[in-house]
Amino acid sequence: MKKILLIVLLLALGFGVYSKPNIKTTKTDRLMAIQNPGLPDNKSGLTVLYDSLITFTFSSESDSQWYAKFIFTYDVSSNLIERMSYKWDMVNSSWKKDSKNEYAYDNSGRQTLSATYSWYPLNSSWVGDSKIETGFDQAGNQVYFASYTDWNNVNNTWVGSMKYEAEFGDHGELLNNTSYLWNSSLADWSYGDNEEYQYGDNGKQLLKMINVWNTEDSTWVQSIKEEDSYDESDSLITKTQYLWDSNNANWVFYHKDEYSYDTSAVIILQSRWIQVDSHWYLEYKTEETRDSNGKIILSAFYQYDESTQTWIGQNRKEYTYDDRGNLTSSLIYIWDIDNSLWLKFQKSVTQYDNENRVLQQIKSSWNANTNAWDVSEREEISYNPNGEMATHSYYNYTYSFGSNIENIFNDQDIMVSFNQYDGEYDNWTLSGKGYYYWTPAVVSATNDVNSKGQLSIFPNPAASSFRVEGFEGNANLYIYDLKGQLVLNKEVIHNEAIDISSMSTGIYLVKINSLKGYQQMKLIKH
Repeated sequence: MKKILLIVLLLALGFGVYSKPNIKTTKTDRLMAIQNPGLPDNKSGLTVLYDSLITFTFSSESDSQWYAKFIFTYDVSSNLIERMSYKWDMVNSSWKKDSKNEYAYDNSGRQTLSATYSWYPLNSSWVGDSKIETGFDQAGNQVYFASYTDWNNVNNTWVGSMKYEAEFGDHGELLNNTSYLWNSSLADWSYGDNEEYQYGDNGKQLLKMINVWNTEDSTWVQSIKEEDSYDESDSLITKTQYLWDSNNANWVFYHKDEYSYDTSAVIILQSRWIQVDSHWYLEYKTEETRDSNGKIILSAFYQYDESTQTWIGQNRKEYTYDDRGNLTSSLIYIWDIDNSLWLKFQKSVTQYDNENRVLQQIKSSWNANTNAWDVSEREEISYNPNGEMATHSYYNYTYSFGSNIENIFNDQDIMVSFNQYDGEYDNWTLSGKGYYYWTPAVVSATNDVNSKGQLSIFPNPAASSFRVEGFEGNANLYIYDLKGQLVLNKEVIHNEAIDISSMSTGIYLVKINSLKGYQQMKLIKH
C-alpha cells in the first residue's frame, strides 16, 4: 500500500520539470518523474495532453485491482486547469471522488494558482488542503507568493501560512523582498521580515540587509547584514554575515563563507568559518569534483573538529554518466568515525533507451553483514509508439533469510543485470502500475467537441454489451486495449447495442467519429 500511495503522491504533486504546472515531486531524487501535459516533442509531431490515468494495486502478477483514476482538463491554451482524482470502491464496485487540483494562469501562461482539495462524502463537499498563489510583473519576475496550508471548516475559507512581495530593478535584480506570516487572531497577514539588496557596477550583489518587524512600536529593526566580495573575474570569494547587537548598537561578526574555483570558474570548495569571542573557527566545508562536461562526479561534506583539528566526514556522493550525459548511477557513503573511512550506504542505478528516456531504476541499500547490496525498489516505464509514457510500474523486493544478490553488481560496483533473481522467496513483487492515456489534440473545458455535446457510454462498467448516446446518424467506433491494439472496429447507429461479451475483463479506450467530430471515452469491461 505504501507504494501505491507513492504513485498517488507522485502524480498528485508533480509532472517532471515542465513549467506548466510548476509542481515539485515529493522526492527530489526521483528520476522517474513522468512527462508533462502538453509535451510537444513526441514522434507524431502533435501536441499531446494527458487524457486520463488509471492505477492498479497488485497482490500478485496476475491478481490486480483498480485503485485510482485521474482525469485531466485543459484550457484553450493547453494549460492544465484541473486534475480530478477518484478511488475505486471495492464494496460498491464504483469510482468515488477523492481529491482534485485546480490551476490558473496569467495571459502569458505563467501559473498563478495551484490548489488541492479533498472530498468529504459525509458533507458532500470539497475541503481545502493547500493553496499557492503567485504573481508576476511585466518582465516575468515573480513579485508575489502566498501559501495556505490549512482550511477553516467553520467559514470554509483558507488559513494562510506565509506570503512575500518582491520588487525588481530594470535589469531583473531583486531590490526588496518583504515576507508576511499569518496572524490567526486577526485572520490576516502580519509583517515578518524585510530584505534589501545593493549591487555593484558589474551587477553582482554586494550587500543584503535583513530587518525584522517590531510589533510593539510597529517599526523595522535591523537584524542581519551580509556582505559579498569578488575576485578580478567577478567570482564570489567571500560571503560575510553579521548580527545586529541592539545592546551596543553595532554589528557583530557571525560567520563567513569562502569559495575556491577550478580553471573553469566552477566552485570546487566552500568553507564556512564562525566567530566566537573574536576568534574564527572552521565549521564545515563542501568539496565538489566535476568531469570535462561540467557534471558533478563527486560531492563531499565535512565538519571540522576543533579539538583534534581534523575534518570529520558527514556524507559523500558519487555520480556516473553515460556517453550521452544521462545520470546512470548515484552512490551515497556515510562516515565511519571509529575507523575514519567512508562506508557504502545507498545506491541508485538507472537505465535509458536510445531516446534518453528512463526505462528502469533500481534502488539498493548496503548490507554490512553480507557485504553486498540489498535491492529494495524498482521502477519501470514503457512508452507508446509516439514516445509518450504508456505505463509506470513499481516493484518491491522480498528476501528469504540469509539470501544475497551478489550477482547483481560486479567488483567495480557496476550493475550487470537488472532482473536475474532466483529462489523461492527472492523475487520482485509488482505493487502498483499506472496506465496513461493521451489525446493528440488540444483538450479544453470549452472546446468545440464539448460545445457540440458530449457523447456517453452506458452501462459503464459493462459485462456483455454497451450503447453510445449523443450522436445522430451513423458513426465509426473503434475499441483499443491498454496495449494500443485495435479490438473492435465497426459502424454503429445511435443507441445500438455493441456486443463485447467475447472481450477480456479490463479497461478499453473507445473512440467514436461522428458528425459531432472525434471523441474518446474509457470503457470498463467486467
